[in-house]
Amino acid sequence: MKTTFKMLSLLVLLSVGTLSMPERVSAYTSVTFQLFYDQLSPYGYWMSNPQYGYVWVPNVAAGFSPYYTGGHWTYTQFGWMWVSDYAWGWAVFHYGNWYYDPFYGWMWIPGTMWAPAWVVWSTSPGYYGWAPLGPGVNINLVFSGAYRIPPERWVFVPSRYINDPHIDHYYGPRSNNTVIIQKSTIINNTYVDNSTHVTYVKGPDRNEVQRATGKNVEVSTVKNMQTPGEKVSRGEVSIYRPMVEKTSGNAHPAPVKVVTQEEMKKKQMEKSAVKEHQAAPAKTLPSQEHNQPRTPPSQQEAAPVKPHEQPAKDNNNPKSMAASHAKAYDYAWNGAASADSPRKTDASMNEKNGNVRSQQSVKQASTNTARVVDRGNATTYDRTSVSASIAGKNTGVSKKKSADEVEKVKAKR
Repeated sequence: MKTTFKMLSLLVLLSVGTLSMPERVSAYTSVTFQLFYDQLSPYGYWMSNPQYGYVWVPNVAAGFSPYYTGGHWTYTQFGWMWVSDYAWGWAVFHYGNWYYDPFYGWMWIPGTMWAPAWVVWSTSPGYYGWAPLGPGVNINLVFSGAYRIPPERWVFVPSRYINDPHIDHYYGPRSNNTVIIQKSTIINNTYVDNSTHVTYVKGPDRNEVQRATGKNVEVSTVKNMQTPGEKVSRGEVSIYRPMVEKTSGNAHPAPVKVVTQEEMKKKQMEKSAVKEHQAAPAKTLPSQEHNQPRTPPSQQEAAPVKPHEQPAKDNNNPKSMAASHAKAYDYAWNGAASADSPRKTDASMNEKNGNVRSQQSVKQASTNTARVVDRGNATTYDRTSVSASIAGKNTGVSKKKSADEVEKVKAKR
């Protein structure tokens, strides 16, 4: 009897303890597409597409490209992961696919499977490249060559900069993509997530990247967040990655606001107009001097250019700064393009920098020579004016002496 009572008491305590324990939140919470519709609305526009359903167009400046603008690569236990600088990057770079439309630009199609990045990777001598994986495209089709991504969708970067946090400083011009693609090989290094039964491309092999960069590639650990967002700390990438279902039960997820295709076209046209206006040179009104009749060339006098009249170099001029940045970019990109290894690339860059310094020295020397000539011309003109002045003074003295002599003759008479 006592034994039975003790067992009953123990069962009661266990049941009470179980009821009082807080509910544990699963690492993967289940949500529907409504999460995307609600979370992304403040950052862009939802539009109904006849082929893909509701698609999202980000409200960003013209020139945006997925896995290109505002982010970088970091290596994780799942492979290479795109870490975005955008507040909405946790969703659109890890779920679904991107599609480029000539009228609406880049559009994101929601998806249910999470990955470090939905891209295709390639390698060529001195470069790594990647491109967004389009909707409905299986990676096996890419591996077999049955599906080819357009050249302009690829992004290439010198191998040694693949894990640089400022990778956007080293992107190559897309006009070179066709040449690089001809020497490229698709990377079929995949990762199978057994928990979700998803297969995706891991990207370049870690050991190969270490040899290309000459540095150790740290493995960051991906951890789950309980709220939408993405946070990066040393050795960790925390991100919200729930299990997503397109719909659930009788629910019919939909965006609160949907723009029409005509409205979207108008917005994209306005965006392109702003880009063209920013890129166009500033127009200045003609001054009064330009409205005056021009003197014929035969009547114009060539005045010497004096050293102190030379315009000073403006280091704050955006064009000068842009040219300086463009030169630095050319050194990095062209050096990488002609290099077989990082060490050789650095040597070629140093050699090129040395040649540039030599050219600058020659240019400086010629400038100094020109200044000497200018100073000589200025001195000649100064001497001419001084000689003329002296001659004038001598003439005046001679006239004064003649007048004194006349007065003396008169006095004698």
